[in-house]
Amino acid sequence: MLVTLCWFSSPPSCGCAEDAAADLIGSVREARRHEQNGDTAAAAEAYLSCVRGFKDASIPPAKQALVRLMAAPCLTKQSRWDDAIECLKPLVREELPLTPPQSEQAEKETLRLGRAALTAGALSSARAAFGSIAEKPDSPRRATGALGLAWTVLVDPEASFQAIGIAMQSFVRDFPTHADAPVACEQAVRHFIRAEQIDRADEVFGTLVAGGRPQSRAEKTLAIAAELAEAMGRTCLSDPSTGDDWNDTDLVRWLRGFVSDEETVATDDDSSEVAFAPTASQAYLLLSATAASGSPAEFDEAVGRLGVSDASGRWTRVGLRHFADQDDAVLADTMATRIVGELGNPAYTTAAKAAAAMFLSQAGKWSTLATAAGTVSPSDIHAEPAPTAEAIRLHRILAEALTQTSDVQAALNWWQDLVDTRGDAQFATLLRLAETASIHCELPEASRRLSAAARAGGDRPDRQAYLTLLEADLGVRGLRFDHARGLLETVVRGSDVVTELRGRAQWMIGETYYLQQNFQAAITAYRQVEGIDPDSPWVAASLVQAGKSFEQLGRTQAAGVCYGTLIQRFADSPHADAARRRLASLPAGNSSDDSTLKR
Repeated sequence: MLVTLCWFSSPPSCGCAEDAAADLIGSVREARRHEQNGDTAAAAEAYLSCVRGFKDASIPPAKQALVRLMAAPCLTKQSRWDDAIECLKPLVREELPLTPPQSEQAEKETLRLGRAALTAGALSSARAAFGSIAEKPDSPRRATGALGLAWTVLVDPEASFQAIGIAMQSFVRDFPTHADAPVACEQAVRHFIRAEQIDRADEVFGTLVAGGRPQSRAEKTLAIAAELAEAMGRTCLSDPSTGDDWNDTDLVRWLRGFVSDEETVATDDDSSEVAFAPTASQAYLLLSATAASGSPAEFDEAVGRLGVSDASGRWTRVGLRHFADQDDAVLADTMATRIVGELGNPAYTTAAKAAAAMFLSQAGKWSTLATAAGTVSPSDIHAEPAPTAEAIRLHRILAEALTQTSDVQAALNWWQDLVDTRGDAQFATLLRLAETASIHCELPEASRRLSAAARAGGDRPDRQAYLTLLEADLGVRGLRFDHARGLLETVVRGSDVVTELRGRAQWMIGETYYLQQNFQAAITAYRQVEGIDPDSPWVAASLVQAGKSFEQLGRTQAAGVCYGTLIQRFADSPHADAARRRLASLPAGNSSDDSTLKR
């Protein structure tokens, strides 16, 4: 740049060519002045005027090269991509004499131009810039240009999946040891899969595995393998014409071979090899394949491998979701039950157990979970010295399973341990403990648990309604029926309380009268449940209780109407069997005191 300044400061000579040269020197000075003042737009115009005037002036080639090197960054800043490319093209092509530092500067500036154009979405300009470097066989920056060229295809919204795969594969083939070769490989595999060119995806994946990669990318490589395995499985199962090339047994063999090849991986620091344990994603690969192969023993082995390796629970969730999405509920249930059956096995990760338990709970498999919970104690769930989020989640699910299956004493023990020992202070947990304590604990203890839940509940109306129901329940247990009814009536009248809770509260009002043997008042209260929430499960409960109240009053015909209505409208209700038994036990004759049942 010192030479540049000296030349631009020299006085002009006389003559036409010399006058043109003088004008160009003036334009360069003007451009530099604009740059110093921060006016890059004016500087770009001045530089461009200089470059365009070279053909009319006797400027030595070396000086032209200097001007072009000064002009290109300014043009790039102004997003004048094509002008910048034209400015740099003679330099990159070595049509002008350059010193080695100048040649390096020209190539680096061209790559900067390509990246800026790529970021701005000017893909044709980016391709021209990257391509000019990629075409130079002896350039040390040729690989960077080729990578940029491949990336212009990747971000092109009009490029096909196949075109992207080919571009990335070409880069990997030409520069297999480049630091970004694993990333390009991953992109090639993914896009060949999307293009349904599984053989080409497998070919590129073989390059990825054979080439070695940093430890930091090992998990990503295995994730790619999982996608490829799934694609192979889909091809095998959905396209019989490919059976000669890939069948389920071949797929399992391919996966087993991949896993056995993955016992070592290159480190980031050097080319030495370090052993690493098979990961959860590898186990998921075998799980997907063995499910397709139909071998129960291999599937069971793959599930076990996943259970002991899935530290995050991610691949367990992926596997369960995969089978569920494929409408293979049997395999999903088998997998989840197998993992939950190992609650007491410390080799299985807590995250995998929690993922399987969550799947079963969402499927309503409470009996399966309760059975598994019966084989362990809460301390078996918490292997770590401090409770982990996954262990807390698993603990909650198992406690809920015991609650759902009416094992009240066991559920109470699990909820108490979760709160008192593990420190779970979430409102939902405290509420569940308060509910269970209201059934099984003495009133002072139940009240204490309810107060703890109330403190955590805040002012939210839905939470307050739940708490009011529990407080009313404790009032009933203490034979404070009027107090309980007063609380329940506040819930029924609550405009911001969800309908289901209002219906439940109205049913409980009927229960308070029933317990006081005020059967007529109980009937009146039960009748009002349907008007509050016609589709609520509390309607069925109210019908059976109203029927029992009518029986107590000797009005068997009205009782029969209640039971018959319940059976007809709520045949799947847990109260339906009780209604059938009571209906069958009613006397054949009508009572003399029946009146029309208004419903």
